[in-house]
Amino acid sequence: MEKKGLEWIVCEGTFGRLGGYPRWFTGRITGYNTIIAFPIEGDLIYASHVGGHHPPEDSPGVKNVGGPICQTYYANTAAPWAIDAIKRRKPAKIGIAGYGTLSTASFLALTKGLRGSEFVDATDLVDGIKAVKVKRR
Repeated sequence: MEKKGLEWIVCEGTFGRLGGYPRWFTGRITGYNTIIAFPIEGDLIYASHVGGHHPPEDSPGVKNVGGPICQTYYANTAAPWAIDAIKRRKPAKIGIAGYGTLSTASFLALTKGLRGSEFVDATDLVDGIKAVKVKRR
């Protein structure tokens, strides 16, 4: 991230129980439209619509933010809660991992809510790490 000048990497889980990038970053089974914001320093932000039956809890290195289902200013995205956390650090450059899995509502919320930040594709950076395999002995 440092070499690329990235202060955050943001991704969204849109595959239900498979979770995609959020599952890889957190090891958690994620719901739809879960936003993960991974800073260069500090706790990862896990933003989701909190359903009453299993609200996520903080864990080491993961800070949960969110609110009631669909009570955001963009329906069907948890991005506004992630934006609040990201904004505090005034980021200049944010990487998006998996543009193909980021919903339009989330993309619009991020770009509108974080005006002045540059958004770049960080998919190859994350996929390159995910693809590392250990040699068999």
